[in-house]
Amino acid sequence: MPTPTNNADKESTISIAYWGGIYSLLVAILYLWGYWSPFSVNILEHLSLSDVVKTAAYPIASVFIFLALGAFMGEIMLPNGFMPQGGVANSRAGVILRRYAPALATIYILFVLFLFIFAPIEKWKILPALIAIPISLALKNTIPLSSIIKSEQTHTTLLFLLAALPPFAYGQGILRANDIISGKSYSYVISNTQPSESKASSVQSPHLRYIGKAGDQYFLYSPATESV
Repeated sequence: MPTPTNNADKESTISIAYWGGIYSLLVAILYLWGYWSPFSVNILEHLSLSDVVKTAAYPIASVFIFLALGAFMGEIMLPNGFMPQGGVANSRAGVILRRYAPALATIYILFVLFLFIFAPIEKWKILPALIAIPISLALKNTIPLSSIIKSEQTHTTLLFLLAALPPFAYGQGILRANDIISGKSYSYVISNTQPSESKASSVQSPHLRYIGKAGDQYFLYSPATESV
């Protein structure tokens, strides 16, 4: 009977679109939170719901695409995964790893927590991947292969990317805000009212640094007063 199958496919498509929309909104909010919170700006007060995703889409996608390419390149280079079934998993090393899995998992979690609490801001370059590994492994055991994705390795890679994107978005927001505050990378505003000379020996540029635009308002960071 073709009708039940079509109805099931339609319901599945609607469900994917619904949860995909919620997931995209969550990722966008995490990025905006990471970016604007160091400036003590509640950006959600200045953006509509539709603007949230549009504002965060480009800065996230322009960087995350490289992580996605790296993950899929790893899939191509290791088509059977790091521990193929029936191979390394059943070897002596694989048996030992499974025996001490709880202790290794505890050490791993403590290591990630240590990085999260004590490591400098650059930790967000590696933390998303470290957070995504155990989450994607847990999702792999709960989310079965779909009718669209036949390859188990592709399924694993997609779950890893889905688990990595939320912390990755937050981390990219934190890193971009830190670049502006620290003076590593930013756009600045030149005032025409007071001509000034730019000296190479200057420790810090006095120019107002552009943070972003939300609604009809522009936000600028003053390095002299460390204020917005």
